[in-house]
Amino acid sequence: MSVKQNNLKTWFKSGTPWIWMNAGAVSIAVIMTLGLMMVIAVRGLGHFWPADFV
Repeated sequence: MSVKQNNLKTWFKSGTPWIWMNAGAVSIAVIMTLGLMMVIAVRGLGHFWPADFV
């Protein structure tokens, strides 16, 4: 077993990759939630915007 494989194995056993993957998943979820709220706001606020009289 080489030193690089040993370091990689201990890195995985430490749990650090899972912390980073969890942080990435939470970041994606927050960005998607904010994006959805922006779409709803843009589409929904247009309903209440005053229109020109004909």
